[in-house]
Amino acid sequence: MTTLKIRSYHSIQDFLAAVGFSIDLDQNQFSKWTADQQQISIPFSELSGHTVTTFLGKAQRRGWFLREENASSAEETFVSSV
Repeated sequence: MTTLKIRSYHSIQDFLAAVGFSIDLDQNQFSKWTADQQQISIPFSELSGHTVTTFLGKAQRRGWFLREENASSAEETFVSSV
């Protein structure tokens, strides 16, 4: 996915939903199960103060998007450098 495609998302929430995360209101977080049955949790507070592009960089640094996901869907979902 190109930087222009990332910028087409109106919010971080829209982006996370598009890449398979769901909202867990009980835990105040977005969550997603990976193919190897690991749960990725992103607290709502981590979205604050970011654009979709800056959040993506943070998410990659924090390991919320696994390398195998990046490799398999890089063209569809993620920007390689922010």
